[in-house]
Amino acid sequence: TIRGRAHASAYGREIPDEQVKRALTVGSISLGMLFLVILFLTLSNTTFDFLSLIFESVSAFSTVGLTTGITPDLSEWGHVVLVVAMFVGRIGPFTLVIALAQNSETGRYRYAEEHVTIG
Repeated sequence: TIRGRAHASAYGREIPDEQVKRALTVGSISLGMLFLVILFLTLSNTTFDFLSLIFESVSAFSTVGLTTGITPDLSEWGHVVLVVAMFVGRIGPFTLVIALAQNSETGRYRYAEEHVTIG
């Protein structure tokens, strides 16, 4: 970990490495999807302030229902992107967690372990 500990822990309990990896995967995929939503909204709606588009994207992806009031004025593609963001934001992370929670077949082989220099 960043603090130099061998295992992650919280509230006096150790968190298994598999759960840490799953959480990082869900977070990474969510950030990637959010980046794509912001990119598509920015490219399809050039007349709006960038921060307003970021706010709309994050609000749609996290399905909180907040808006800056520009949603009705977005392009048709902007509406489609927001609908997809709302759907993926609501269903995607939960579905991904469930899919990752299922035990997969153990591989028939493993690669050799290598220590790499970080930083």
